[in-house]
Formats: sequence, C-alpha cells, structure tokens
Amino acid sequence: LGKITHSSTKCTNCNCVGTIKMTVKHTLNIKKNIQDGEFIILRNESDEKFGYQTGDVYFKIREKLSEDGFTRKGNDLVYKLNITLTESILGKDISIPYFDDTIKINISQFGVINPNKQYIIKNRGLPIQNTEKKGNLFLEFTIIYPKLEKDEIKELTTILNKAFKYS
Repeated sequence: LGKITHSSTKCTNCNCVGTIKMTVKHTLNIKKNIQDGEFIILRNESDEKFGYQTGDVYFKIREKLSEDGFTRKGNDLVYKLNITLTESILGKDISIPYFDDTIKINISQFGVINPNKQYIIKNRGLPIQNTEKKGNLFLEFTIIYPKLEKDEIKELTTILNKAFKYS
C-alpha cells in the first residue's frame, strides 16, 4: 500500500499545476540536398508530462519557390531564361547564379537554340544524398521574336538567304 505525504511547501517550479511553460531554442541542421516533404525530427523534445514518455517534434520541409528562374526536379535544377531570335542563332554570353558561384557560358556551344528543347550542363544540379555526385542543370530558353513589317521581312529574307548557304 502506498503512503501519502503532505508537504507544507508548494512546488516552486510549477506552483502545483504540474506543467511549466518555457521556450526552448534549437538549431536545425538542414542538409544541402534535403527534399521537399522530408522531416527533421528532434527526439524527446516535445511536451513533458509526469508519468508519460516525452514526445518528438517534427519539422516538415517545404521548399520556397525560387525567384531567380530556377525550379527543382529531384536533384536536377531547371533554369529558364529569355533570349532574342538573334541571340538564339548567333549565341550570347550568359551568367547563371549558382549558389556562391556564377556559371558563365556562351550559348553558341549548343548551336542554334531550339525553344522546345532542354540543354544540359552536367553535374551542376543539387548534391545527391549520401554521394559525392550532383544532379544536372537544365537550361530552357524562351525566344523573343521581333515584330517586323512586311517590307522588313522581305529585306531580312534577302539578307539571310545571302548569309546562309542552303544547298
């Protein structure tokens, strides 16, 4: 049989309520390659109650949409950019922000740019979990076409036919 003991002093921690409100700060280490929807779990950091096991705190990762032209597909990145028709044919130097670096390329290395195609820069995506490898960076181009009058189209056709040999 149990024994009841009455104390003449009250608990100074909780004022005999049984709970204490407190704020605890934690630092979360978020891996570079964490995926949208993954959880970070802090074990035994939830509310405590006498006689019960302390629970866990779960943080669900939600990716913020990029404002700089990037989207993510797994470990790959997709970068969208606009170029003119002239740049799609002749090339252009472009700079792509890449974490603490910048990727500088001339798009003429891909030949004439097709707006319905993705162009790959290998190993410039996101780190692949538990490896030293990285995903790829895909470039998607939107071509801005000039607004031309009929006489300008005829003149341009003549110039291009002279410049390009089709036979």
